[in-house]
Amino acid sequence: MPDHETASRGRSIVVASGAVVGYFLTSQLGLLLRGVNPFTSLRTAYWVDQLSYMAIAANARQGVLYPYEPFTMTGISHYPAGYYTGLGLLARVSGVSTTTIWNTVGLLVQLLAVAVLALAASRLGRRWWLGFLAPLPFLAGTFSYAFSQTWFTIFQQRAVIWGPYGTLFSKNGEAAGLSTTIILVSLCLWVWRKGGSAKVRAVVTIATGAGIGAISSFQTYSFLLAVYLFAFGVATIAIATSPRPQVWAGLSLGLLVALFLVGPMVNQALGQLPTLVFGLVPALPGLALA
Repeated sequence: MPDHETASRGRSIVVASGAVVGYFLTSQLGLLLRGVNPFTSLRTAYWVDQLSYMAIAANARQGVLYPYEPFTMTGISHYPAGYYTGLGLLARVSGVSTTTIWNTVGLLVQLLAVAVLALAASRLGRRWWLGFLAPLPFLAGTFSYAFSQTWFTIFQQRAVIWGPYGTLFSKNGEAAGLSTTIILVSLCLWVWRKGGSAKVRAVVTIATGAGIGAISSFQTYSFLLAVYLFAFGVATIAIATSPRPQVWAGLSLGLLVALFLVGPMVNQALGQLPTLVFGLVPALPGLALA
């Protein structure tokens, strides 16, 4: 008879597999019911952006690696091109259409994110059924397509909650970046669990840093989200486990207040991107501890 640990691992793998299958069926259900092939159809949500991204991949498939993008009419693309160039080169080598590669790779990254998240949730939570919750972040908005004529749920302040309610539907670089972030978070939580191997921690942590850097070639906003998530996540854990958490937490809260007071001046003097970097200042005490 297998021991408890082996049985628990087996249940987690079964649950993760079920979560992956469930996500695939539900996220593609609206398209399949309407007779649309989810692998050959470009999902043109905010179509100018999607076609601009697609132009990078299509050019790479033709062997044109110069960052020309036709929709801005400037002759140059300001979008991060690494992910889309990779899709185009993969399409060129395989002989498959750019759209099919776009959808296939995008879906595979999301399926992998669901699987890794399901495994981490069921194993770290010590409840096998927690893995079934893994697809929920992906289905928050796109699942509405199974019941209505639109793939997203409309909110007045859609920019505030745009991520879970539409971004993942298009299978573009931003969706791949967010999915990669989920994978990296899940792996880091797993290796830094109590009793984890120090060598494995070192390798995975270094690989995670490289992975976050690579997301900058996927899409700018998903890269910034990953940086903020990891910076403040690490800082929070470091402060919570420190000998004097109240002191460090008070320092961080003080810097947070200073951020709101000084941030507008930084934005006016230096611009938006430096202000986003300045926004990481409250995490510095925790990062120093870590």
